[in-house]
Amino acid sequence: MLGTLFIGAIAGILSGYIGIGGGIVVVPSLIHLLGYDPKVAIPTSVFFIFLTTSFGTFFHVKNEKLKKNHILVPLLTSIGAITGSSILC
Repeated sequence: MLGTLFIGAIAGILSGYIGIGGGIVVVPSLIHLLGYDPKVAIPTSVFFIFLTTSFGTFFHVKNEKLKKNHILVPLLTSIGAITGSSILC
């Protein structure tokens, strides 16, 4: 548990300071340092990316920095990606 929290903290610090995506740190760390199966590590990372982007989008719309109609294309793309990946897996 502490290892996972440490990896998350390092990923957050690196993404904040140098602008890299957290997944580039989290996925290899979960696989190589903590021994997670890639079939668990990758969806775990994608889930947290989904949460982060969902909250970011919500607050941008709430603060009127993003128009509601601009969300349609990414939303439909996400639904297509989820559907496609569930069919392939």
